[in-house]
Amino acid sequence: MSHRVAIVHDSLAVRGGAERVVLALAEAFPDAPIHTSLYVPELTHPGFAELDVRPGRLNDVDRFRRDHRQLLPLLSGMFRSMLIDADVVICSSSGFAHHVRTTGRKVVYCHTPARWIYDTDRYLAEWGRPVQVGVSMLGCIGRPLDQRAMREADTLISNSRHIAAEVRAVYARDATVIAPCSTLPIDGDTTAIRGVEPGFVLSVSRALGYKRLDVLVEAARAMPDTTFLHLGDGPHRDVLLKDAPSNVISRSSISDSELRWAYRNARSVAVTCAEDFGLVPLEAAAHGLTAALPRARGVVDHALFDGDVRFYDYASSSALVDALASIEAPQRTLDANALGARRFVTEMRAVVNRDPVVDVRDQAPGLERSTAEQLSVGPPVTEPPTAQRLTAQRPTAQRPTRATT
Repeated sequence: MSHRVAIVHDSLAVRGGAERVVLALAEAFPDAPIHTSLYVPELTHPGFAELDVRPGRLNDVDRFRRDHRQLLPLLSGMFRSMLIDADVVICSSSGFAHHVRTTGRKVVYCHTPARWIYDTDRYLAEWGRPVQVGVSMLGCIGRPLDQRAMREADTLISNSRHIAAEVRAVYARDATVIAPCSTLPIDGDTTAIRGVEPGFVLSVSRALGYKRLDVLVEAARAMPDTTFLHLGDGPHRDVLLKDAPSNVISRSSISDSELRWAYRNARSVAVTCAEDFGLVPLEAAAHGLTAALPRARGVVDHALFDGDVRFYDYASSSALVDALASIEAPQRTLDANALGARRFVTEMRAVVNRDPVVDVRDQAPGLERSTAEQLSVGPPVTEPPTAQRLTAQRPTAQRPTRATT
């Protein structure tokens, strides 16, 4: 039986991992329109230019196109006003995409519960006090709306074991774990990044406070003979890198051809953020590189895949230095299967067709699924995980009738 499928995503205004996942969903369901709050082609992955993207009614407002975060107070109402007519609606959500109303089944792929509602201390660490206060107030208003919208989901999927535990604590819902994939084409053309010689440690990360680029900077300071190349833009880039030593090179607005060059010419990859899952380790493995990863949150799930990884204690620059020192010269072999696209597409089609799905947790027999604490493999992140903080705020598990107004 053929289903009419639609895709919903928070916004298409950055070149992030969640946006690559949406491209994979579009590959799985090529006829599906993509509904979103904001679409800025020059700021996101070029693959969306070939797809049926349907932005919200405020898409032409210049201030929102310049800074999509200014839309934040309006997003819940904007998505709630959308009624998506399809047999199955897949909501790719780390914010408010799942607030849409649907005529058919609602499948939510939860990258993370909205950080500005449930994890404000960590997410807003580098923002000014007025922003922190404003977003905290928004969270108080948005929490009950968010809880209601998630209870409407017919099927709930998370991207890692850790996020599944957070979903359980925040929403009192069980989620199937389907790891995401990257859609970076690894066999395309390459463009050299000017001023960079091969043999560097590569970090691919948006410049936001919670990404912990300060750990990368301190590791570079301890390894003065090694070049560290950071790729990624973000509102905190200048602040986070202002005291970086001369062996740190940072570039923003990188094309996929430049990113491929970086992977093909790096010595190793360093990840510093306690990601919800993270696609960089998959891309590193696809290019035959070993990645140094923090032992925290959803990043630990990469131990279940075939990539060569070295775990280190989260937020410890000395531990990152030791991990990087243990990495040998790369093999330089390309393996597109490591990106996980074929696996992800197959599993998401199975979800839509109500066929059996391979849960990531089935690859780790005996793993307890009830709390985020049981998923920890080493020291926790600096701030208490969302699931630990919000256990006392669990809503009732009763699912209401889908709203129609």
